[in-house]
Order: sequence, then C-alpha cells, then structure tokens
Amino acid sequence: MAIIKTFKPTLPDLDKIKDADTFFGKVKEEYPDFWKQGYFKTLDEEVMVIYRVKNTRGSFVGLIACTDVEEYLKGNIVRHELTLAEKERKMMALVKVRQAMIKPTMLTYWEVEEITATLFEYIEKYPIHHQIHFEGEIHDFFLINKKKHISTLINLLKKHLPKTYIADGHHRFATAANLYKVDEARRYQLTALFGSDQLDINEFNRIVETLNHYSTKDFKAELRKYFIIKKLEAPRKPQTSQEIVMHLNKKWYTMHLKDSEKAKLKNLPLSQQLDVSILNRYVLQHILEIKDVRSDTRVKYVEGTKGLQEVQRKVGNSQHKVGFVMYPINGKEYIGVSDAGETLPPKSTFFTPRMRNGFVVHRFE
Repeated sequence: MAIIKTFKPTLPDLDKIKDADTFFGKVKEEYPDFWKQGYFKTLDEEVMVIYRVKNTRGSFVGLIACTDVEEYLKGNIVRHELTLAEKERKMMALVKVRQAMIKPTMLTYWEVEEITATLFEYIEKYPIHHQIHFEGEIHDFFLINKKKHISTLINLLKKHLPKTYIADGHHRFATAANLYKVDEARRYQLTALFGSDQLDINEFNRIVETLNHYSTKDFKAELRKYFIIKKLEAPRKPQTSQEIVMHLNKKWYTMHLKDSEKAKLKNLPLSQQLDVSILNRYVLQHILEIKDVRSDTRVKYVEGTKGLQEVQRKVGNSQHKVGFVMYPINGKEYIGVSDAGETLPPKSTFFTPRMRNGFVVHRFE
C-alpha cells in the first residue's frame, strides 16, 4: 500500500540562478553552501508536486510526495539492487551535513489509468509554478495544494498500489530507513512516483577493457563455444532479447546463445536468465576471468540513450577492448525479479526520466 503525504518543498530561487546547467551540475557537492547563500527557499504550505519532464524521448509525468519508510521496511516498496554498506555510510554523512534529501528516490508501479488520468487532469487545473531548463530537458513543476485534490491522490495510491518498486535511488531509501531507525521523526522519504506508462526502461551497454590476453581471433573462438556469432554489415542495436551485439576490432557482430546453452537457463532464477546475466556469466566471468563485475574497474558502462556511437568511440581502435550492446529489460522482467525477491545484475537498467539533484528538496525540520 503506497502511503504518501504532503511536505513543504524547498525549491531553487531561479531568479538568482544565471546558468541552470552550471548551478544544478554543482548542487550535489555544494548544496549546503547554496542553501546558506539563499539560492533555495522553503515553502510555508504543505503540498504535493506533479512533475513533468520533456526531452527528446517524450513527455513523462509523475508525482513527488513523501512516502512512508515503514512501507519499505515491510517490503511493500520493493528493491531490485543490493546496497553497499560503505556507500550507505557515506550517504548518511552527506545527509547529516545537508540536513536534507536533495533528490527523490524514483518509485514505479504498473500503469494505473485512473492515476495517470488524474495527474493529467490536475496539470490542466494548476499553473506551472516553476520551470527548469537543464541539459536539453524541460522540467515543469505544479504545486498541488487544494485539500480535495491531495485527498484524491492519497486515496488513489492507497487503493491501487499494494506495492511500488524502486527504479532509482536504492541507497537513498536505505539511508532514509537508517535515519528513521535512529529518529522516528524521519519517517517519510522524498519520492517521485512514475507509472510504467510514464517512463522508459533503457539498457546499459558495456565496454570491457581487457581481452584476457586473447587475440581478437582467439577471443571470438572462445565466444563460439557458447554463442553463434555473425558479422553485421552495419552497426545496429539488438532486435530482440537473447541477442547481444558486439563491437570488436572495428567490426560489429551479433551473438545468440547456442540452443544447448539456452536449455540450461530454464531451471535458473529469472534474474539469471536475463541477457545481462548471460553476458556476465559466459563472457565476463568464464572467458575474461572477471570475478566481480560490480567492482572491476575494467568494466565500464554506457547509457543506452547515448547510442551506438558512444560504444564505438569508447572502444576506439584498441585491440584490447570490446563493446557489448544489450537489449533493454522490459517492465515484466524488472518487476518479476523484484517480486521474486531476487536482485538484478549491476547496471541492468537506465530509466528515463532521471531524477536530478536540487530540483525539489526535502529539508529536515
């Protein structure tokens, strides 16, 4: 059950900000100083915020509110990634210095037509309170302050959302839970809720900076033990799941797991059947002998939204690097893994829109 409440948002004073890209690019490091210098103001009234993002991929609408941390502890806010204790400690220290959450955790849920329709209805009723142009995107914020509209939103989420799923911000929510455990006044965490119809799930592509002493010819021979490999006439993305596209030695290839290997997947947990897991297991671990894909610095990640050109650029002319282009995980797989209590491999998903530091802040009172 999604239990949400209003909050007093702290918002940037756009009249004082000359260059949004520069300012918001620095907020993560410099928020305490920016707060002291008066670049942010806290509203006097309790509201919810409808948040609309427009970019080259479309228009996305969600709701920013505070969500009950108890729902996270009960498992009703479901995670799909493991958090690192050291990163939680660092984030806890940052939050104590900032005395605020400067970026919401992004939660998602299966599309609910009634929720989407209500958000769009309220966008027509309320004016844009402020608008931020940042890195080629337009961010609009609508402050919902009428009691009947707030009540409608609270009841809709309570009625339709027995569970929500963390799309981005696992460490932020884990930190919020740790804060709540030592101070019950910190019960509510800043969140942005987007239905599955209001976001894109994009892939994370891989650049691997080793061939484990294999020549490119011998590396392909090792791959052929597990995959059927065909050379492509022109670069392209995978056209379906269970296809991986490879960039090696200035050439592009398509890779499909052999039927004999596919048969072994059937009895594995869902998370281990995903393309990213197949790549990790057969290529990175078995062939390239990378033991921990989560921490090995030779494995780099490229957001799928940056296109094939970025993969090609990062591999360059090197005979010792290889790029892999993945097919995006779909919502059914993402939520299925979460509901099964499993975790996705690191950097499995890249969600659009992205949450930004400093656009809406929740200060601790």
